[in-house]
Amino acid sequence: MAQGMPPCLYPGDGIVYNVFRVGRMPAMNVRKPKFSRRSGRIVRLLAAVFFAMLFQRPANASLILGRHDWSPGTPEWQSDHGFAQLAPQPAGGNPAGWLEILFPATDGDPQTEMWDVAYTDASSLFAGGWETNMWVQTDFWSTNDLSPTVQVRWQSSKSSYVWAYEVSSGVGNGWRTLTAPLTRWSDWDILDPGGASEEAYLDDLANIDWIGVFIGRSGNEEQTYGLDDFSLMVPEPSQFLMLGAALAASGLSLRRRRS
Repeated sequence: MAQGMPPCLYPGDGIVYNVFRVGRMPAMNVRKPKFSRRSGRIVRLLAAVFFAMLFQRPANASLILGRHDWSPGTPEWQSDHGFAQLAPQPAGGNPAGWLEILFPATDGDPQTEMWDVAYTDASSLFAGGWETNMWVQTDFWSTNDLSPTVQVRWQSSKSSYVWAYEVSSGVGNGWRTLTAPLTRWSDWDILDPGGASEEAYLDDLANIDWIGVFIGRSGNEEQTYGLDDFSLMVPEPSQFLMLGAALAASGLSLRRRRS
């Protein structure tokens, strides 16, 4: 028995215990699991970037499903009405080959010879299924004294609707990149009477036949325009997978800290 320590007999057990006076126990420094401010900021930042990418303009993504760059072997493009002369050029584009679209000088009917559509088979650009998460992107050239109206146009093999999206109606200044997202059907005008609907748009897009660029020239003098890197684009899947993995890893880390 320890010196100076009074014994203590608990009733009913017949056993004598030594009681040690240890005084007041020191407070233990127990770290409470908590959600740190830094971790919270990281998760909020990752979430903000993730949702910003979901709603970003499509031109910011990077996966190319199909492209015509007018290098050797590029599929043929045609003039819809013959008012413009199309001539692939081997150099001088953005950066190499390009499609020259020449409107000769005219004093004819301004309702006809003032515009044309350069087009190609949609399947030559992309033979798979066209969907609303895609967009058309092209480099367009004009001199800085011209102000053409430029539209991306396409048509289905199943209807008479011609869908048009205006991408430029201002003064040109060399090469510039134009974008036409396929996301919202209401952003596209139809050129044939009868009205249209989202159902008709989706059905036509699933059966797209040709696609091209409408150019409304400015003035009767000879004018030259150009196309290069006419592309069909889609969001890059790896961007979303990487961000999703980062969010999942952050959540797992926080769960481990709490447990």
